[in-house]
Amino acid sequence: MRKTLIIILISILTTLNITTSIADNNVEYISKSEMIDKLSAAAKKAHANKNFDQAIQYYHQILTLDPSIMQIRFLLARAYFETKNYDHAHYHFKLVQAENIPNKISKIIHQYLAYINLQKDWSVSLSGDITPESNINHGVTNQTVLIGGVPFTLNDDRLASRGVNLNAFASVTYTPKIIDGLYGHVQLSASANYLTGQKILNHNIGSELGLTLKQNANKYSAGIAYNKQNFDKKAYSTKLGTWATVAMPLSDKLYWSGRVSASKTFYTGTANRDLDFSIKQNFSYQHSVALGFNAAPSFELKKSFNKLKTNTKLGLTIGSRHTLGAGFTVNTSLGSNSSLYKHHNNIFAKTRKDLSLTAGIKVTNSQLKLFNFAPYIEYKYEKHKSNI
Repeated sequence: MRKTLIIILISILTTLNITTSIADNNVEYISKSEMIDKLSAAAKKAHANKNFDQAIQYYHQILTLDPSIMQIRFLLARAYFETKNYDHAHYHFKLVQAENIPNKISKIIHQYLAYINLQKDWSVSLSGDITPESNINHGVTNQTVLIGGVPFTLNDDRLASRGVNLNAFASVTYTPKIIDGLYGHVQLSASANYLTGQKILNHNIGSELGLTLKQNANKYSAGIAYNKQNFDKKAYSTKLGTWATVAMPLSDKLYWSGRVSASKTFYTGTANRDLDFSIKQNFSYQHSVALGFNAAPSFELKKSFNKLKTNTKLGLTIGSRHTLGAGFTVNTSLGSNSSLYKHHNNIFAKTRKDLSLTAGIKVTNSQLKLFNFAPYIEYKYEKHKSNI
């Protein structure tokens, strides 16, 4: 059983400042509706003058007071669209589309989303977290046990640590246009993990190369992948693989994406290899501005000639999004993973079953600001059960 507290330091959600001035110690108290009216007038004036950054600030302040005003959210999406901030425009257009809106407005949003899908050439993702963990058995991994006084690794997929872990991830994706509807796909990524208790630095460098077909709001991609992993600053493994992804709206409220991948891992210092195959999907349902749901089923198969075992894993994670007032968003998640390990060595040729249950809650406030990114705090609870 393990409890993990994750404090996310960097998220790609940008925020805006709200400033309040008080002159001569005279404070004028006005109602919320009057405040919304004043901010709306200022926002419309800024929008008409093409001062979109100022208009975006006013729109966010209005939605902080009342997140249910669809007209304001629609104007916010259009302002982001004008500034070519397509990620934020897409997000707010989808929230408006999830509401009961006239068909005419829905068709307009479809046109915006189709255009955005064709215009997004660059995307950048940055994230980082601080993760305190425990290692109650003081083994090499969380699933190390003693059998006859000898430590045996039951699950080497999760590295255990004591103290605090520092983690960071970054990726850049470029999709240059080749011909109408067909785009290239180039992605570079890097991640690092520092175990403060053991003073170990691990890092990965990866890349993807492929093609992307865009049709209206649908996107299809396929290509090859490369990943180089270093453990404790030393070369550990090299992975080569292929992948394919699909992303499309199934309705105005339901969005689906899926990924299929296959890879081969080469380990430094040994001739043994690992073969991996996985299918992952995500269903996102935006019921309204205030409420959304998602479900992510997955299947993974790993044939390890290095560890002499076969691992089959089935997983399902479901979650919800609750958008509250004052810039707060609460995300909850429940997950379950069932794994079947078949060991092929001559000593313990045994099948092991492993069940993992997780629950988590994440709280974000878009009005808080850290280096122009929105920080959030997340708590996760995880429990393992095995037949060994």
